[in-house]
Amino acid sequence: MLRILSSKYPSILANNYLKIFTRSTSTTKYFLNDKTKDKVSSFSKTNETAISKSVLEDIYTYTEEKPKTFAGKAKQATVNTFWYACLGASVAALGALVYAVISEFFSPSSPSVIFSKSLDIVRDDPSIQAVFGNSIAGYGEESRRGRRKNYLHYKYEKDGEERIGVHYNIKGNDIKGRVTVVMRNKDGSWDYRLICVETVTRPYQKFIVIDNRNI
Repeated sequence: MLRILSSKYPSILANNYLKIFTRSTSTTKYFLNDKTKDKVSSFSKTNETAISKSVLEDIYTYTEEKPKTFAGKAKQATVNTFWYACLGASVAALGALVYAVISEFFSPSSPSVIFSKSLDIVRDDPSIQAVFGNSIAGYGEESRRGRRKNYLHYKYEKDGEERIGVHYNIKGNDIKGRVTVVMRNKDGSWDYRLICVETVTRPYQKFIVIDNRNI
């Protein structure tokens, strides 16, 4: 019985035993001479070490008994199936999250990637610099929370090509503009079909940065 309890509750059993044992030996010391006290102290420490070692052995050598009845085996199988299902769902959710992150930040057809790369092209265009200056900021549609990373985009198919359009805003020299970017998937690779910039403040102007519509 003591062995079973120590396997189940090793910490509680060991602590209670040590407290009782230490209390009894400390009380006994008052009635002994110095030599006997040293022997009692040495004996106490030796037994404490032996008890601690026994408890650790119980912890490391304890193995859960497998169910022997049909009901016990069925219960254990149900528990195992539940945890396997949880593990599978976690792995699937992690895979979906990784795919979503890669698609959003690394795919050439991602609106974020299209915005970033096309904005560099717009900034380097001399005609755009002549109107907006050298410091051009790009941003998406403003949301209710004040964020400007919501780029308006849409996908469609035309002439046997998969296409995606992205709209965003630019600002420079107190002039605001609207950028339209159209990408197309031709022969398995994405390239620019059109990059167009229009001012939304006076004077109204329109600039064609890239035009591959006839190619």
